[in-house]
Amino acid sequence: MKHFFLLLLCGLALVFFQAIPWGYLTPHAGTLNLSLVFVVVLALYRPTMDSWFLVFLVGYALEVLSGMSGGLLPLQYLATFFIIRVLSRVVLFDGVLSQAFLVFFLGFLADLLFLATTHVPPLYPLGVVLQRVLLRDLLLAFLSTPLLASLNKKACAQRVALKQSV
Repeated sequence: MKHFFLLLLCGLALVFFQAIPWGYLTPHAGTLNLSLVFVVVLALYRPTMDSWFLVFLVGYALEVLSGMSGGLLPLQYLATFFIIRVLSRVVLFDGVLSQAFLVFFLGFLADLLFLATTHVPPLYPLGVVLQRVLLRDLLLAFLSTPLLASLNKKACAQRVALKQSV
């Protein structure tokens, strides 16, 4: 139960940090989808039932703070969590590179889904918008690699300790 509330606090902190109107502070920079990294980490390292609830809460909190409606973000985060859990049965996401690629790919798909469902006409041509989305998702994958590397190291140490105890 203690881990659940700690993870909930971390997820909500990422959501609040992501929901800050960065457009006023750094124009044309955009925001990074930090809560998506949280969903990927939960799917890879904590495949329990309470993680599903955490993913829903993080998506719902982000949706409420961003002013969107319709339940798109909780549904998108739950689908992302489900896709990772299904893919992890077939594909081994043990390396940092594969996990960073997963963050990039799912972030890019999430941004494309957001662009397709909002029906907001872009201020710039589609090529420029896609280029910015691509660069933002590459930056997100690059910035998530230290976290993923530390989690991989910790998981590897736990597996070694478990094998030695048996």
